[in-house]
Amino acid sequence: MKIARFVFVLVGLFSFVVAYSSADVAHVTVDDSQLEFVDVQNIEELLTANITPPFVDGVDDVDLRRTTLSPDGNTIIFYRRNRQHLTAMVCEYRFSSNSTTCVAGDEELPDFFGGFWSPDSRYVVLNSDIATLQFARESDLTIYDTQTDTITYRTDDGVSSRERIFEDDVRNRIWIDTAPIFAPNGDLYFFRNAIDPTLDEWRADLMRVAASDIIGTSAPEVVWRHPTTGSFSIFRTDGWYLDGAMSISPDGNYLAIASFNLANLGDTTNGIWVFDIAQKSVKTHIPVSRLGEAIDGIPTWVTQGISETGLRGIFPNSLAWANDNNTLVIWTRNDASYSEFFIPTIKYDVTTDTLSSFYDFTNLSKDDYKPTTTLFDDVSLFVDIYPTAMVMSPSYQTAFYIGRDNTTNTWILSAMSVIESGFTTPRRIANLTDYAPERTFVINVGYTAPTLRILTGEYLITLTKE
Repeated sequence: MKIARFVFVLVGLFSFVVAYSSADVAHVTVDDSQLEFVDVQNIEELLTANITPPFVDGVDDVDLRRTTLSPDGNTIIFYRRNRQHLTAMVCEYRFSSNSTTCVAGDEELPDFFGGFWSPDSRYVVLNSDIATLQFARESDLTIYDTQTDTITYRTDDGVSSRERIFEDDVRNRIWIDTAPIFAPNGDLYFFRNAIDPTLDEWRADLMRVAASDIIGTSAPEVVWRHPTTGSFSIFRTDGWYLDGAMSISPDGNYLAIASFNLANLGDTTNGIWVFDIAQKSVKTHIPVSRLGEAIDGIPTWVTQGISETGLRGIFPNSLAWANDNNTLVIWTRNDASYSEFFIPTIKYDVTTDTLSSFYDFTNLSKDDYKPTTTLFDDVSLFVDIYPTAMVMSPSYQTAFYIGRDNTTNTWILSAMSVIESGFTTPRRIANLTDYAPERTFVINVGYTAPTLRILTGEYLITLTKE
């Protein structure tokens, strides 16, 4: 039996599109420059206090990394499992009531790690992509309705999650639905992976469910059919978290995904793909090699290192759009074995097909490239070069990120304007003294005036308008 390369699509770690309908005026008019730090707290007590049904110590498990925050910032959805009765639950904490309610799922409830929200904060598609990758499991779109506290298996194909998807009698009849993401108008997009019997190869088609039929029964629409000229990888994982990116522009016209085949660094399809949703076509493909074109603001010794290594060890692992709908913000991860150079946060202009850096590092010499070096202020430059958490603000004007200051061994929350012309000076918001980052699954943001919340793994960061 021939088994071709398994193609999946990724909604990634550090990539969350905060989308709002036109009616949510307060959400998109927030002035990010006026937001001030309030506190950072571990969310364990927050979620387990007053939990219904009651929490049983030593029996119930709540993994604080399996959480997701609603766009309005009022609700946290998380995973709970009762080992005694072998039941999994979807739990819902609301800040407005300071209480938690859990709904038990059946045996088909996926092992989820956070999820992806509708812009009105009503629906959340549970993120089962990690378990799908780790255990080669079935994956359908499972939707939790926070208004009715119900679970809907929206794209159930009749294949049980207990079946092995590579078996001949399964692989030829299974649809593996992954990478859900909501557009600003409430439409739900995802990629459907299925075997192409003519090529014996996995294909991924971009699908759409209309906003009016999120928990309905109509068949999803095929937006873009995977080309027949060869597959490309758009799903990857490293351990128990997803590594990659997917984002839709605020006007809903463009969908961008990061694609990287770690098994083949020379794969010509590696890079970033931008789809034109309205035209149902590929707008552009930015191969990883093109990231080296972002020479503005980058020292010559860095560009030389890029040329010599061919960008090996550099992976685009977060994408987000600015509010002009044409600027794509790209964060990259630098493999530890290639730490002699860096790729700063860069932006891609769809209209001009150009790449450039947000920060001006041209005065940084190779001899000064060390953990104790400061550049913009008294904060280590590594805070800005190697952030551990990045998320776009609800107004699509500011990127919040957390980096480690190597000179003080503290974590710092910073902000960067993504709409200013020219180079940007980072704004330092707070030293996160109680923050201890891990490789988290989902990082997202929610806002209802005057409070903005950032959920990053086990920690909740709160900002408010001054």
